Amino acid sequence: MIPLSNPLTSPVPRPVLRDRPRYLAFLLGALLVVGAPALCFAQSDGRSAGTLREAVQMVEDETGGRILAAETVTTGQSRLYRIKVLTPDGTVRIVQIVATEPQA
Repeated sequence: MIPLSNPLTSPVPRPVLRDRPRYLAFLLGALLVVGAPALCFAQSDGRSAGTLREAVQMVEDETGGRILAAETVTTGQSRLYRIKVLTPDGTVRIVQIVATEPQA
C-alpha cells in the first residue's frame, strides 16, 4: 500500500535559491528602465531666476515646448524651480532652475 500525502501537512516547497540572482537582475533592470528617463532629462546647469513665472518663461523660450507642471522645491536653505516640459519632438524633460529670490 502506498502512503498518500496530505496537501495540508506537506511541506511547502521553497523557491529555488539559484533563481534569486536572476530575479534580482530583472528587478534592477526594470527599475533602471523606469527611472532612467527621469534621471537623464533632469537638468540644472547653473541657470537662475527670481520667480517661478520667470523660470517658466525661460524654459518656454529655450525649448519651444508646452509646460506640463511647475513647482518650487525647497531643500534646507536652497530652493529650485522644477519645471516639466513637453518638447516639440515629444520628449518630456524636467528642468531645474536655481531660485534667486530670498525665501519668505
